[in-house]
Amino acid sequence: MDVQQLSAKVYAAPGHSVAQDEYIPLFHAWIRDRRVAPDKLLIDVADYKHVHHGPGIMLVGHEAHWSMDEAGGELGMAYHRKRDPIGPAQPKLEEALRDLLEAAVALEQEPSLSGRLTFEAARLSFRITSKLAADNNAQNRAAWEQELRVFLDRVAPTAALRFVHDETPSACVGATVTLDGGPGLRAMHAALAG
Repeated sequence: MDVQQLSAKVYAAPGHSVAQDEYIPLFHAWIRDRRVAPDKLLIDVADYKHVHHGPGIMLVGHEAHWSMDEAGGELGMAYHRKRDPIGPAQPKLEEALRDLLEAAVALEQEPSLSGRLTFEAARLSFRITSKLAADNNAQNRAAWEQELRVFLDRVAPTAALRFVHDETPSACVGATVTLDGGPGLRAMHAALAG
């Protein structure tokens, strides 16, 4: 399946206690120090916390952006690729999850957050945000699930996968995947970074 402009999200574990404003200086430091995605141009930090169930605090880059997303009322780190040609799904999935987990692990390890934020590697969301690449129909949902299965079987081979698709025609093709018995966040990150 050829895709374009993927997004991915890893959900925060229950009990997180970090205020959205705390991410602003962290993301500015990431830009200054090239802390995440050194292959991407990071530009600015945007504050969207006023948007109900919106992107929260966003780290804006030229090729992609990251955000402490609150879509659906659930906090998580989200990654959105913005500028890429249509192409095979597997390398795009690898890049999206690698860049997402790099940022999530960096936040978990951030001393100023004192362990107040962790992420659940057992639940991930993947979407094709370019509707030019894929309309949300049964055929594309099935093809997307197959691409995700191939990818996740490689990255999390011990996990039993369960998929929930958004079947709303106006929504992007996407699925939330539960990985039962899969590796932890850092193990998946290490596998992709290596």
